[in-house]
Amino acid sequence: FGLDRWFRKEDVVYDDGTYPNKGAMHLEAARRLEVDFAECMVIEDSLSSIQQAKQNGAGCIVAVADAASAHKLQGLADYIMADFTEFDPAWLV
Repeated sequence: FGLDRWFRKEDVVYDDGTYPNKGAMHLEAARRLEVDFAECMVIEDSLSSIQQAKQNGAGCIVAVADAASAHKLQGLADYIMADFTEFDPAWLV
């Protein structure tokens, strides 16, 4: 995909099994990018990962959830979308 045009490999953080939870992974990503986690947007589909992002002080949380589970995310996520076709670029402001 040629992603190295936009990302340095050493800045990429992914769930490779070395993090105790997604919250730790989110914080490591912010550290590598040298940004405050309060300035980060987290997009997650797991309730526990969304809770960890909230506890860690993410600047914006976007949950990916179906209508049946969206009610569980009220108060945790800033925005809820069923899939990425619903992502609103205005959320980046």
